[in-house]
Amino acid sequence: MVELSALEFDRIGRIDIDDITGQHHIVSFPDAEHLIVRREALDPDAVQVEEVGPFASSHEFLRCLMERRGMTDDSPMLALLQLFVSAVPDQSFDGPPFTLFPPDFDSQNVLVSDDGTITGLIDWDGVYVGPRQGGAAAYPSWITVDWNPTFYGWSHLSTAEENSQFDSAAELDRFRKMYLDIIDRVSFGMLTSITRNSHVWSALHIAVTNSIATSGIVDHLSKYVFGSGVLGYEVEEGIKNSAWYRIRQSADHIAQVVDGERHSVYTLIFAHLPPETPDVMNSSDTESNPDAEDATGP
Repeated sequence: MVELSALEFDRIGRIDIDDITGQHHIVSFPDAEHLIVRREALDPDAVQVEEVGPFASSHEFLRCLMERRGMTDDSPMLALLQLFVSAVPDQSFDGPPFTLFPPDFDSQNVLVSDDGTITGLIDWDGVYVGPRQGGAAAYPSWITVDWNPTFYGWSHLSTAEENSQFDSAAELDRFRKMYLDIIDRVSFGMLTSITRNSHVWSALHIAVTNSIATSGIVDHLSKYVFGSGVLGYEVEEGIKNSAWYRIRQSADHIAQVVDGERHSVYTLIFAHLPPETPDVMNSSDTESNPDAEDATGP
């Protein structure tokens, strides 16, 4: 992967070869739709085919894919994902150079000899040039699966026997550290900063391009960004009732800010509790915890 990372390009797009000169160049994608996995396939007659790219930055690339998702699949969750796409990626890797983007860098596509030597990588259908943190220097997908909860089998709620088929988050974190150490040594430190948090960018990319995985990854990213999945849910609720989101739904709205009643996630939860449930929001804990009143909101 270090050798593949040495192949650098100045744009994100498909690789094309000039039949006359034999020189390669980067061209547009025939359509953004083939880069997206949807829970339900769109009606081919309703899909407008449009070339996109080449792109000069990682953000431009992800923004294009977000716009394509939003054309048919907008929601408060996708609006929150859009905020993550704008704020979370490391901007130092936003521009060129770009590298080869293996379409399926998973364990079943790595050929290994009896002595443990890697002899080849297969399944290159659909390869293109993409951002560095998602390209050849990124962690392989089998040691980042905990950042894609929908397809992650290990769970705190499962028995030890059920979890025995999967690596825990702690084990996967250890594997990433081992992989990063190898990348650091083999690349003489040149790729270390690219690989270190590449799993964050990869999770964002999957969330944008795979509608089946979006919900689980947005929840995981909420824990990463806000320190709480519950807070992420509250942000989604706020977005759903915001003027910004209404403008996303209809361009006829004029932007405005209206002071309304704030509902914290605790209010939403306790509103559905049976009447005999103790009023813990106004219990003596409030007196012992001066921050409790602020946490519940007005």
